[in-house]
Amino acid sequence: MLKKLSGIGIGQILFTIPSELSALKTYLLVPLINLRCGRRGSKRVSLCSTIQHRRSIHIDVSPSPCLADHCPRICVTSAKQNTDYTIKGSIKNGKNILVSFAHFKSSSTGEINPNQQPSLGGTYTGVDGAGLLWSLQFQEKQEYTILSVKGRGPFPGVIDMYGIGGGLKAVRAALLASCGFVTYALPYFAYQDLVKTVPGVDLEYFKEALIWFSSQECVDPSRVGFVATSMGAIICMIISSMMADKVRAIVCYGAPHHHVMVPLKYRTLYLPFVEYSSDLMEVNKEGEINLLKSITSNLNNATEKTAIKIEKSRADFLFIAGEDDQIVNSADCASKLTERLSRNGHHNHTVLTYPGTGHLIDPGLLPVSNKTRHPFCDDLLIINGGNLYDQAKAQRHSWVRVKDFMKDKLAYALTSPLQKKVL
Repeated sequence: MLKKLSGIGIGQILFTIPSELSALKTYLLVPLINLRCGRRGSKRVSLCSTIQHRRSIHIDVSPSPCLADHCPRICVTSAKQNTDYTIKGSIKNGKNILVSFAHFKSSSTGEINPNQQPSLGGTYTGVDGAGLLWSLQFQEKQEYTILSVKGRGPFPGVIDMYGIGGGLKAVRAALLASCGFVTYALPYFAYQDLVKTVPGVDLEYFKEALIWFSSQECVDPSRVGFVATSMGAIICMIISSMMADKVRAIVCYGAPHHHVMVPLKYRTLYLPFVEYSSDLMEVNKEGEINLLKSITSNLNNATEKTAIKIEKSRADFLFIAGEDDQIVNSADCASKLTERLSRNGHHNHTVLTYPGTGHLIDPGLLPVSNKTRHPFCDDLLIINGGNLYDQAKAQRHSWVRVKDFMKDKLAYALTSPLQKKVL
């Protein structure tokens, strides 16, 4: 039976765990890939339909459906031997559709297996069983329908936050919930009745959110952590230093080591922060913006007053950074954060850095991008850095490590993937 929890704000999503797996018929699809097979250069045909050479083509995807952090097995059989085919994937995303495709030559036995055979062209090339997932192309803003069911608990809890793009992104929280965590996708500005910009955000909001979340009967208050990106990572490090007894583990993606770019306030006072130099912003011939110099020029010379006092936290940390981060050089920042921790006798931290990878690292097999249309720059494209292939590898590898880290630090063993609903 579904119940709405008191105290939860409009649009704030809490994912919980079902008490009876036997009643579940499907798993959460974030996203579910819809695969079709067709002749290259000819009209696309439905699965198992007969095409011109009167051969019934079958495509098997297993498991079906599957979660976005699992790589499905895709196999085409009964195709014409040594013939060109295209496999297409699609996700219906509100009114928009995300599409991927790959060209293959069938084997002498009429089979196509993307895990063993290379894509000869399309949205990705080479041998990659997950290529049709991470190379999905979209044009409009992402929206996700999240499903879940109420469980008993108490379970370990995770608060999930993103950066200065604002709004609500819930896909990572949904995937964490599928691993057995109660997760709280927490927006903090530019969403419904929240403040419109980061400078209007008060850190009391996050303290109250943490206290409220930890008090839910389905959450074990002794096993609560954060997973956060960029500005969200700054915030969770600050909150963890202010409420050290409340936070047990933190995953930080693309985290600066100083409070940077925009101010945050605590009650009536604004915290000191490192400003960016707008005159150092670079714009390429395509009109895309690179912020790296405008941010790091001042960040490299920042003083102690803007440093994040991470050593006051008692949480275990996992820092994830792209070595080609074109926003804040997060690999260097992660090194400085761990140096600060170690210098103060805090040694429970791990750093993962990835070559060819930019600022934003999403979970699992979600579509990758090295550019973002960002409201901070009037919806112009901001260069995050990295290349698509290395980015995809980093997403897959890091997501496994994130799940293992949270299970270990929050002392929770992984069970089966679970269905979820919005409460």
